[in-house]
Amino acid sequence: MKKIIYLSIIGSILFIVIWGLFPTKARKLNSMWRATLNSQQGFITHESTLQEGDSTSKVFVEYEYETRRDGFYYKRTTYNFEGNGNRKIVDIFESFENGRKLAFNGGSPEDVPSDVSIPTGNNLKSIIGGIWEELNMTNVKNINVEKGEEETVYHIEFIQRNKDSEAGTLNSNILFLFTKRTMVVTYSEKEKRIKKIDFLRIGLKNSAEYIPVSDHDILTFY
Repeated sequence: MKKIIYLSIIGSILFIVIWGLFPTKARKLNSMWRATLNSQQGFITHESTLQEGDSTSKVFVEYEYETRRDGFYYKRTTYNFEGNGNRKIVDIFESFENGRKLAFNGGSPEDVPSDVSIPTGNNLKSIIGGIWEELNMTNVKNINVEKGEEETVYHIEFIQRNKDSEAGTLNSNILFLFTKRTMVVTYSEKEKRIKKIDFLRIGLKNSAEYIPVSDHDILTFY
């Protein structure tokens, strides 16, 4: 019994030591992300590229946001790409008073009709938070740091599971099986904030055809 207690104490101490030493970079990055989400005003661009085999689709979105006295406001401008590569505005959406009033394409803010269901974005996390996942010992394989005077760049490699799974054995609710995930975070030492997040996922489409896929998201903060 004493031996079990002794081993439990040693195990707890080792866990605390490992927890305190290993994920220092991960906790620092998580803290940076939470600080970013607490930003009261700013401008963000979000580039998203999804490739399935030879088929590629791109989305470019601009966000302007501000926390006001009457609630959280954001303006979202969505673009698509023409054949010559130029961006063209698809729509402009504005959310006022934590989503209680909406405006489309420069129109006047109006109350949301009772029979209309629109997902509300009442903070920065609700509109762009899905790009990030909390970094910890169970999902991070390695973090390399490039330290510079003006900016520090963090290269994150995630742990991948089920690398050898056959596409046909996957859960039918899973659309893609990502076999590689990497994230590059650029932090401005001068401004003390994240400036850019580059998140790349590579894998297979959930089908017997083994279609190669990639999902590339780039968030740039201004």
